[in-house]
Amino acid sequence: MKFHRLKFLLQLSQYQKSRTLLSTLKKFFSYHVCVVGSGPSGFYSAKYLIENDKNVKVDIIDKLPTPFGLVRFGVAPDHPEVKSVISDFSKVASNDRINFYGNVHVGKDVTLNTLQQNYSAIILAYGASSDKKLHLPGEDSPGVLSARSFVNWYNGHPDFQYIGDQIDWSSIQTVLVIGQGNVAIDCARIVAKEATDLMNTDITSASLHKLKNSNVSTVSLTGRRGHVQMACTIKEFRELTKLSSVTLHIDSEELSRGDTVASREEIAASRPRSRLVSLINSVAETHTSLSSSSAASDSVARTIHMRFLLSPVRVVCSAEGRAIGVEMEHTELEGPAFHQTARGTGRFTTIPCDLVLKSVGYMSEPIDNVPFDYTSNTIPHRNGRVIDSTGTEKREREREREIMTGVYVTGWLKRGPTGIIGTNIPDAKETVSSLLEDMHAGKLKETQRDPWSGVKHSGINAVDWTGYQRINEEEERRGANTDPPKPREKITDIKTMLEIANVSE
Repeated sequence: MKFHRLKFLLQLSQYQKSRTLLSTLKKFFSYHVCVVGSGPSGFYSAKYLIENDKNVKVDIIDKLPTPFGLVRFGVAPDHPEVKSVISDFSKVASNDRINFYGNVHVGKDVTLNTLQQNYSAIILAYGASSDKKLHLPGEDSPGVLSARSFVNWYNGHPDFQYIGDQIDWSSIQTVLVIGQGNVAIDCARIVAKEATDLMNTDITSASLHKLKNSNVSTVSLTGRRGHVQMACTIKEFRELTKLSSVTLHIDSEELSRGDTVASREEIAASRPRSRLVSLINSVAETHTSLSSSSAASDSVARTIHMRFLLSPVRVVCSAEGRAIGVEMEHTELEGPAFHQTARGTGRFTTIPCDLVLKSVGYMSEPIDNVPFDYTSNTIPHRNGRVIDSTGTEKREREREREIMTGVYVTGWLKRGPTGIIGTNIPDAKETVSSLLEDMHAGKLKETQRDPWSGVKHSGINAVDWTGYQRINEEEERRGANTDPPKPREKITDIKTMLEIANVSE
């Protein structure tokens, strides 16, 4: 009896020592996920990771010293309500299980392979940093810009401040925007809006100064298809009708040509679409702004022309090679409801302009050796798990393709550049669910407590969350000292950011 008791006590002692050892090891090893990209998709992924598993830690890496991606650099300055999500993301970043490392360019400062060696899993959430091409003659001429570049410029993106020196607003009277989505509407509104109405927003002072000197009198927005297929929301379109000193003009003849049987079916099937079309029709009937305030200000009154059923053919250039117009082909709709396409009619017209803004879509780019679908410009995946092969396999063969273990994708890089900020929520949830499922199934490795220590090297000058807060506080201080005060004065120089963040370049 004493022998059995002694044996039990010995086994108990060994068990307790083992538990102590495991507990000690757990302090040094855990599941640590690296999220590449700090826009909405990246932050939502980090949020749902720490909410759904208390053993997960997250490092968010971004190319720029500042976080929030498209919320900071894509949302129009006169849409502060959309930027309120930054407050929620800041709470996520303040969690003690999350680290932020800005000014780190994956693919340049650090390879994806290095991240894979040090982290349990990688979530690619770096969005879309390029533009779709129109493939038109003259598209790359001076005087032609992508809407993405233009938006990044007035929103203070450090990589696009050179654009301010390329555009002489005092010599520009007509602007042509190719596209009719929300980004195109934003561009037209910022160009046509009274500069004084932007003074209390977070638009950069340098951009505002340029726009104040603008002599723009006419802005045209063109779309290949009809008004029923216009891609913008009613909220965006309604804002154009409320701009002071701006006339919104729509040609009723173009509306008639787009009023096909199939278009009527599309209207009947969608209440939001029906409301938008009703508003468009009412503007066409009055040929004027619906603004409650139509009194002219000190600046020259401007006109926005919303044009439909026009497909760009080529950019017309001057003898010096600068864009002076765009030749368009009149189109007509064909096909069933929700699948109508624009067919050329053989009739052409040229719209003169001094500046062309192309707003035909953003485009993601590949990274290191991660598979990439160059047709959709996305990373192939299954429920957010990156598929370890590319090619032209049919969808029915997709299940045969292998999963790239430990690498996941979310956001625009996963589904393409569509949707609003909130669209990233279910997208991130799906990806996080797949990751946690793999983790609980033992498919992901545990890592040392601080995997970042295995990543950083002498060439990386990362800005952590404390460093970003210094930048944020300085921007808010500068904004408070402007006349009139504004939410922030964005710092557009990376070297200055690093100095404020107390990071050596």
